[in-house]
Amino acid sequence: MLAVLSPFEEVTRALSKHSASICEVIPLLHGLCSIIRSLHAGVESEDESDQFMAGDDDQDATVGLGQDVAAESRERLGTAARKLAANLSKELKWRFEPIFANSTFLLATLLDPRYKASCFPNNVDVEALKRTLLLRMELCDPVATPAGNTEETPATSSTSVLSFLQKKKSAMPMRTYLSSGDVGAYLADGDIRLTDNPVKYWSGKLQCWPNPTHFALQHLSCPPTSVQSEGVFSTAGNVVSPQRANLDPSHVEQMVFIKVNADLKNSVGLFDP
Repeated sequence: MLAVLSPFEEVTRALSKHSASICEVIPLLHGLCSIIRSLHAGVESEDESDQFMAGDDDQDATVGLGQDVAAESRERLGTAARKLAANLSKELKWRFEPIFANSTFLLATLLDPRYKASCFPNNVDVEALKRTLLLRMELCDPVATPAGNTEETPATSSTSVLSFLQKKKSAMPMRTYLSSGDVGAYLADGDIRLTDNPVKYWSGKLQCWPNPTHFALQHLSCPPTSVQSEGVFSTAGNVVSPQRANLDPSHVEQMVFIKVNADLKNSVGLFDP
């Protein structure tokens, strides 16, 4: 049961981080679904079309883990655990399949230099997605460039979603792209590690690729969950307590702001004199 459920915990924690963005949703969900599908392979399903995405074949299910590792994982699982994986695979399909057709999530993933087009399901039309990106960029409004950097420790488990994405990214053959100025230059630019900060990457490209940078930062700034906003409410509840019920509202706002943004002190010098 732990082998089946541990990838869910990994994805939940990844999408609940302070630095999480919608650009991570499709790669992480794709990795999660592929791993769970590989764990229940061989279990008879009532629905033979139990694929998370049409055209997303079982090759993706083992490209990151390796066929030997996937087979070994299945051998370790009992019948009950494999049936659990099969049921969870069905649940993932009907709950999250619409996300894989959402242009905002798709564009955000394409604009993440950690992934670009390497971690999409097989049926995603990258050329059509790129044309959509070019059209959307014409309506893009400039935004302020954020700063900050975080370092993550990569997971090493054979059933790790991060490990799956890293191996799929390495194994993905070069795709064909349309020639399109800055966007084409970005897609042809070298990839960064999965543990690097995509915002830092784009901040360094502002001068050479201003339009893609503004558009990318708008997408990268979107959080994938409400975890952080709910955390702000929890912080306010800890600041205003029965023992501190007479605080001035403006002071409450300032204290919550300092608490929530304290981790930025060393990265951007926010509180320097």
